[in-house]
Amino acid sequence: MDNQAEPGLCFDRYKENILFDVALPPPARVPGTRLAVGEAVLETSDGGKQCFDQCPLFGQGRPCLLAERSFFAKVARGGVVQTGDYAEVEKAVSNGLTHFDESGNAVMVDVSAKGTSIRRAVAKGTISVNAETLATVRDGTTKKGDVLGVARIAGIFAVKRTSDLIPLCHPLIFDTCKVDFTVDEKNMQIEASCTVGLSGKTGAEMEALTGVSVALLTVYDMCKAIDKKMVIGNIRLCEKSGGRSGHFVNDLN
Repeated sequence: MDNQAEPGLCFDRYKENILFDVALPPPARVPGTRLAVGEAVLETSDGGKQCFDQCPLFGQGRPCLLAERSFFAKVARGGVVQTGDYAEVEKAVSNGLTHFDESGNAVMVDVSAKGTSIRRAVAKGTISVNAETLATVRDGTTKKGDVLGVARIAGIFAVKRTSDLIPLCHPLIFDTCKVDFTVDEKNMQIEASCTVGLSGKTGAEMEALTGVSVALLTVYDMCKAIDKKMVIGNIRLCEKSGGRSGHFVNDLN
């Protein structure tokens, strides 16, 4: 790369601070990714470096756009870079986000090469309510009927329709699905638990999380006439088994 400082390019003491006029796609920021810029090739390096007082932008008093438009890159192959040159990903490095391709576009993960395994996931969440609501749910005296019974069916239905709600989830066939509730009178909460099991190449955790979420939303819908201050929270994956990632147990169970 030549040493003539073009507008937007910071040379001198640090020769890795590159600023572009537009935000680059996520893959361009993964360390090790190679970008073709003009006649040069840059390789994204680790961040964590500070700006310096000899930077042209610093000297002009212009705002630093590091968060959106700049990153640190090493010169893998020298060449002339001019203002207006495009940055194209020459060699991408996986960033671990399986729902994005090398250009940063959203994709459904290709599971054709995966083996079938027994998958199971457990998710939980809570809804905090007032004393009147808790008693009404516990005793089954709401005008709409059995709150937890309806919420249980809603959660199971949501598990079956997860791929209709979460765009990049695969449609799946389930072996089992169970939604349970625990009434915690001391903490004024109702906990929902959703367990999903299937034999397939993907799935279980998003389905369990969706089931819990919709079950709790249904409790809210059934009780909102007497309590609009209910709070849904702490929705989390508690356990997951099967697939390449193996067995996972959440420490925050």
